[in-house]
Amino acid sequence: MEDRRGGWFGRLSIKVKLGMLFAVVSIIPVMVVGLISLGTFSQSMMEKGVQDSLNRLDFLDYRMVEIIREKHADTLAIAFSPYVRVYFDQDSDSPLRTSVTLENLTRRQVISLHNSQEDASVALIAGDGRALCYGSVHSSAVQETVLTPPDLESADFRLFDRWCDATQEGGVTVVPYERLVLGTDNQPVAILRMNVRESLLRSLYREYEQDGVRGFYIVNQRGVVQSATDREAVGKPLAASLGLDLEALQGDRGYMEMGDSVITYIHNSARGLYFLEDAPRDQYRAGFSSILQSILLVSLLCVVVCVTLGSLLSRSFTKPLYRLIDRVRRIDGQSASARAGRNEIAILSDKYGQIVSRLETLIADYYQEQQKKKEAQIRALEFQINPHFLYNTLSTIVWLIEAGQGRDAIRVTKDLSAFFRISISKGKEYIPLGEELRHVALYLDIQKARYADSIAYSCEVPENMLAYYMPKLLLQPLVENCIIHAMQARPDKRCRIRVLGRMEEDAMILEVRDNGTTVTRETLTAMNDFLRGRASPGAQRHWGIGIANVNDRVRMCFGEGYGLSYRREGEETVATVRLRTMGEAQRDG
Repeated sequence: MEDRRGGWFGRLSIKVKLGMLFAVVSIIPVMVVGLISLGTFSQSMMEKGVQDSLNRLDFLDYRMVEIIREKHADTLAIAFSPYVRVYFDQDSDSPLRTSVTLENLTRRQVISLHNSQEDASVALIAGDGRALCYGSVHSSAVQETVLTPPDLESADFRLFDRWCDATQEGGVTVVPYERLVLGTDNQPVAILRMNVRESLLRSLYREYEQDGVRGFYIVNQRGVVQSATDREAVGKPLAASLGLDLEALQGDRGYMEMGDSVITYIHNSARGLYFLEDAPRDQYRAGFSSILQSILLVSLLCVVVCVTLGSLLSRSFTKPLYRLIDRVRRIDGQSASARAGRNEIAILSDKYGQIVSRLETLIADYYQEQQKKKEAQIRALEFQINPHFLYNTLSTIVWLIEAGQGRDAIRVTKDLSAFFRISISKGKEYIPLGEELRHVALYLDIQKARYADSIAYSCEVPENMLAYYMPKLLLQPLVENCIIHAMQARPDKRCRIRVLGRMEEDAMILEVRDNGTTVTRETLTAMNDFLRGRASPGAQRHWGIGIANVNDRVRMCFGEGYGLSYRREGEETVATVRLRTMGEAQRDG
């Protein structure tokens, strides 16, 4: 009976179907290549435009730094002028304070600074608000006035100077530049404020503006616009004028697309400034239409050639295809007979699908089995904790109670509780390095109750490493090993233990160092051979399960290239654990 489930397409001969297949297969790559070419060309134009924009912003940054250096140099001489320092330092016993010309000399300094800079105004403001002001917005002479007392201890000052948010002064937009003035005891006594005209910053990019097509913004670290093509935006948050938050900018330079605009930016982290250029997206793709027409014409020509060749090639594939179908029918004659009404491609597809499905099932079962086996091994290793530690700690608590040292017994009991709370970690396999180091510190506090002052401990791990995750209970067995083998073997029964940490590319290196004296080169070689699995089966009884536990767990979690090793460095024995760097997302993954 004829199979009509495929409709008219199912009744077509294999040659016709192959011809149609080649036509479709030839058209799709041409379309893909055309789309990729268009995308590549468009991206190239975008990247070139962005690079040009970044070059302009780099030049703006360079010229801005020159202005900052100029203000820094000019105000530096005034801020360290002996007249200015003594004038505002009420506690100074300098002979200059009794000079009748001190005030006049200080006023001259203010006038000289203003005239050399052509700023809107210059002001010297004491910590109590007393001020000497001079500038075009005040009068032709220095005025004494009282202003809002400045915060001389503000953390915003970098090397004693800072740029404040743009503001208005006498109808003129200014960007205040402030420098601390130190008294004779080198403590802040006043602020030297220069109100720099915003037009000075605007002159940096005025030549690049194109009739409103391209806009520029200079923004400080707080997100306030210091200068901009849009005059209304100056002194306001960037988010209010451009609808952009500085936190959305990735890295120190780049670009991002917002609607019909492209925003390019660079960030001068040393000066705390952002330079942005806002331009329409169409400006980056000028001349794109002519290129699009050329690509479409070439694509159409390629489609015609491919369809012609595909029709010819379909005939050459017919005979081998029929031979392949016959082989499939001989392998599974019953299945082929039941589907005799279907086309040959469907028969091959069904057979291939069955094989793939079986392979996927087998692979999934094997992976799940290996995963469960690995988890079981890791959990088994985690519980290989020396029970003598718990026994000895409980004995120490009993001894402290009997000796009348109840407070010490309570402290040790709390430390033991916290120690096992971290050991359990609510069933988590990975904990932050900071928690692991706290686990070690608790263990040593407990041991110090037993050994008194015989144990000295220090930890030298960078702050930025503490948030990285690692398998739990790795360092405590190594520290315990130091106490057992290093301290017990020393004549003075004193042990010095150090934990160090550092980063190496994508690896986290942790070291446990002790001042043991009995270890030899042969001992270290034997221990490393044991950790690499090249020692005799009885070696574990000699070295103990602690270091084997650490090494096996690390290698199970991270594979080859990670694990535990020993070496001798100076007068210290060093146990080094190499781990892969893991953030919280990697831990959860």
